[in-house]
Formats: sequence, C-alpha cells, structure tokens
Amino acid sequence: MADTHHTPATVSPAMVQEHRAGWNCFTKAIVITCVSMAGFLLAMLLVFKVF
Repeated sequence: MADTHHTPATVSPAMVQEHRAGWNCFTKAIVITCVSMAGFLLAMLLVFKVF
C-alpha cells in the first residue's frame, strides 16, 4: 500500500478511490458491529425468557 498521507501531493483519482474504499470498509465494520450487538441482545432476551 502506497504511503500517500505524508506526501503533500494534489488529490488524485486513485487517492479518492482509496478513500472511498476505506469509508466502505468503515461503514461495513459499523454495520457488522450493530448487527452482532443486536443478535447478542436478542440471544440474552431469549436466555432470560427461557430461565
């Protein structure tokens, strides 16, 4: 991966593409975290209902 953060170069389309890809990864991580948290809470509710 090229180190484009420390070089004061003008914003190139490749950098924009890389930024968009990073943002997509960040959004996916947030969505996965929310879904897993919701699943964990649902599992806890089911456990408490059973016991």
